[in-house]
Formats: sequence, C-alpha cells, structure tokens
Amino acid sequence: MQAVTEGNMVVAKLEDGERLMSQLLDLMEDQMIYSGVVLTGIGMLRDFTLNYFDGKRYVERQYPKPMELVSLHGSIAADSSIHLHAALSDKDTKMVGGHLSSATVNNIVELTILRLDRVHLGRKMKPGAQSAELLVEEKAHSVSIEAEKSEKGMME
Repeated sequence: MQAVTEGNMVVAKLEDGERLMSQLLDLMEDQMIYSGVVLTGIGMLRDFTLNYFDGKRYVERQYPKPMELVSLHGSIAADSSIHLHAALSDKDTKMVGGHLSSATVNNIVELTILRLDRVHLGRKMKPGAQSAELLVEEKAHSVSIEAEKSEKGMME
C-alpha cells in the first residue's frame, strides 16, 4: 500500500492481494485517523463479502470472483470500527451492493479518506437496537495532526 496526505485528506493505493480491512487498519494507525470518512473507493475486488441488514440480522453473501468496485464509502470510528458500503459490477455490468465486511484487492484499489480532527465518531449499541449506531460528537479540544506526529516522533 502507498499513501500520501495533504491536509486532512489521505489518498491511498492498495495493491493486488492485499486485504482491504487490514490495510485500512494499518492506514488508520500510520496516518493517525481516529475518526474519518471514506469518501471514495474505486478499483477491483475479489473474495469479498457483502451483508444486507434485514431488520433483525445481517444476511451474508460471499463473492469469490473479481468484480469492478464502482463505489465505496463509509465511516471510520475511534474504536477502529470501519463501516463501509460498496457497489460492485460484474463482467455483464450487473450490480451488487451492501455492507462490505471483507475483501481482497484484485489489481488495485484507490481510496480517498478524510481525517476528522475536530469530530469524534464512535459506535454504541442502543437498547433494543440490532446493530451499533454511529455516535457523532465534537472533540473537547483539537490538536493538529502535525503536533501529534511530532509528539509521536519524540516518544520513539
């Protein structure tokens, strides 16, 4: 994986065979993304799992063959939970989509992520809810990412 940052924007390129979720977790650590938004994702995936919430539980479906990643977006919460939705197209341009829970990069995936420095995203189960809901809070104070990187470098 390659990644560069400009301000709060992180642009990453994932390579063939890389596991999407583990690469995102590595990217979160490397780029200090504690809360963020996956703005775009394009490329190709294989061996991926999509889920559909039927109101009571997630119904899982696996796709072993490569498909074109037409759209990927979602949220990254401070507890390292990654909530992604994807739309993919097969060779006949038939679309599938849903909650993406796992995937392997086929060829390449290009990602654009917005790091949120003043917003804290989290997830919490509400009584009676079937899945964890997004919590959105303003951080009490904001520290620049450059200051955090500088502090991290001084500690190593």
